[in-house]
Amino acid sequence: MMNITIETITPVHVGSGKELMPDTEYLTFEEGDNRFLVVIDHRKVLDIVGAENIQVWVNIVDRNESLKDYLQKRRPGLTMEQVASRIVTDFSNESTKNRTLKEQLHTASNLPQIPGSSIKGAIRSALLAYYVNKKPELINNESALKDRNNRFSAKFMEGNIFGKTPNDDTMRFLRVGDASFNVNTISVDMRLLNERYEGWVFKKGNRQLVECIPGSQKTNTRMKLDISTFKIKRPQNQTGFLDWKTLMRIVNNHTISLLKQEVDFWEPDEQVPEQFTRYMEDNIKELLSIAEACDENEAILRLGGNSGWDFITGGWIKKAWKEEIIDDRTYEAITREARHGRTYAFTSDFPKTRKMDTEGDILGFIKISVE
Repeated sequence: MMNITIETITPVHVGSGKELMPDTEYLTFEEGDNRFLVVIDHRKVLDIVGAENIQVWVNIVDRNESLKDYLQKRRPGLTMEQVASRIVTDFSNESTKNRTLKEQLHTASNLPQIPGSSIKGAIRSALLAYYVNKKPELINNESALKDRNNRFSAKFMEGNIFGKTPNDDTMRFLRVGDASFNVNTISVDMRLLNERYEGWVFKKGNRQLVECIPGSQKTNTRMKLDISTFKIKRPQNQTGFLDWKTLMRIVNNHTISLLKQEVDFWEPDEQVPEQFTRYMEDNIKELLSIAEACDENEAILRLGGNSGWDFITGGWIKKAWKEEIIDDRTYEAITREARHGRTYAFTSDFPKTRKMDTEGDILGFIKISVE
């Protein structure tokens, strides 16, 4: 078991699966130029409302009225701490009125958390891309890219790489602890940069207020390469990466490859919104320089929500198409299925969206350091 340090390079969102309702599950407070989203503690609110007035509270929620106004009447000079389960610093540029807050996963003790399963899943994506690159014969037959229902799926190919059952899965060698951060969360306003006939524009609507672990935060957890209790059964499952330095190199090279792909994707004279400059110069290129400067015990990894199709999947299918391992017809069929049957005459780019906040910042990058 090794001690590792997890550092958030950018804000990170791993969702709880819940969206908090404004003025019902969180309240907005302003102090000077700062705005805070206060996730309410129901016990504290009950102390202010009084058990005899629970129905009044219920009626306020049902009628979509202002809970904060009622609490201020009951408790003049109401402060954030008097109602807060936790306080989220809001970095969105517009009013949060009538907007739900996509909640960050927290521990039972109310600390924001990146679960070990999220870290392990992102590492798995990097290893999958690594194997496909080493053994292109795994995907040069279209049947290897389909499930039993003749739909495109990576399940069959992953089974050939990692094992077809949980007991055979080579990823059992990797055990990753949860990473909890003793820090207050922030909220950001995520938007979709979308390619259209007129060029790249921010999509109207589809905006999401997202709670995140802020960037530049560190915590410690543990990882174990538990190969002594697991026997590799198939010859195609190489074990050469089953040491820390090789694993970190594979993961970091994977991230570097995807970041370079993003830099190369954009034409120098591309017509884009002004926020794109920050997206490219202060995020993508800066992250690339950080990844390229990692030593043998470090790796940059992207995970969590709003990470984009390439990083979530590993982007191996696109790379295989560019290297003519799969043909145009197969790639077009895969992208059409990923788009739920939609086609776009004005572009062949896939994906044709990028997620960033109102200032061009992006989510999901962490640095793993093995001690």
